[in-house]
Amino acid sequence: MKRKLPFSVFMCLAVFFSVAFGSTPIGADVAETKQKTAFSALHLDEEAMAACPDGYVPAAETDEAVLYVDTSNGLFANYDKRSGMLWYSCPPQADQDSIAGSAEKNAMKSLISVTYYDDANNKAAYNAYEHCIKNGLLNCYAAEKGITFEFTLTNRVKSLEDVPEYISEQRFKKYFLNPADEKEKKILKKRFKQLEDGRYQRYNIPLFELKQIFALMNRSGYDNNELEKDNAENKDLLKDSKTETVQAVQFVIPVTVTLEEADVVLSVDAGAITKTDGYYIYSITLNQYYGAGGMQEEGYILLPDGCGALINLNNGKSGKGEASVSVLGEDAATAKDSEGATVQTAHLPVFGIKRGD
Repeated sequence: MKRKLPFSVFMCLAVFFSVAFGSTPIGADVAETKQKTAFSALHLDEEAMAACPDGYVPAAETDEAVLYVDTSNGLFANYDKRSGMLWYSCPPQADQDSIAGSAEKNAMKSLISVTYYDDANNKAAYNAYEHCIKNGLLNCYAAEKGITFEFTLTNRVKSLEDVPEYISEQRFKKYFLNPADEKEKKILKKRFKQLEDGRYQRYNIPLFELKQIFALMNRSGYDNNELEKDNAENKDLLKDSKTETVQAVQFVIPVTVTLEEADVVLSVDAGAITKTDGYYIYSITLNQYYGAGGMQEEGYILLPDGCGALINLNNGKSGKGEASVSVLGEDAATAKDSEGATVQTAHLPVFGIKRGD
């Protein structure tokens, strides 16, 4: 599943992906497991670095554009060298929006959201910020020409149990000590003790320090798979440990963001998605707020409704209505159980945002 975002399309995009379980079973066994490599930032020239927004690092560059990524929040920004414009996947001023409520702000800070059902046909939804980023459950991996954000969307809050209780000296240095800054190293020395056999034992870590440890683990690529390896390797010391009994509803979805010439391409590998048994993805909304205007920005949105419709930016409206127009025609492969509101045919596939000149 892919979505290409050309720089010439200046529009808030809502992209819905339906996952066909029959043809691509989620969590299916694959013959070859893809190797995951921790993401590392590029070193670019002075001009490209000057355009990099705060909190972002360079991930890819072409003759026409630069891709920057925020590895703490699972976001990206792309810089068009030709026009000098910088486009964000999510509006950077979301928290300052005086009209939006907390739920809307969480949505505006999310690259991805998921709607799902359970066996009893109950419907629920997750978004990246509220159900992944706030819990420190984002992992970032290297991808050719970009990055892969692995979002773990769940209603389970990350806790001390996500930090290994026992870990070998070699792995402790690789995932914790070596990538840690001076402040984090002080925390590690206080909260981990080296045993006589060389292994390290984790003690209680207060919440304010735990958040810093989670940030360190995210940078080093220490995820649930690595935790399982340490638990298996040190099971002789974990025989008396308690196991978690409450099942959390969880979806792990990789979103790969790459730069191809002047285009940003987002793709989701449906075969790599994993989920909790008994819960089923209905839709994935990807990159819904790409190119959204700032709170003080003047201009308008052009919609291809009939002969065309204009919506002024920052017009004081607080409604949350959604405009849905079939720009390239109806999908003949999708069954229609009912007919919705009548919408005029889009005579020309023209849409975008007027910003400045």
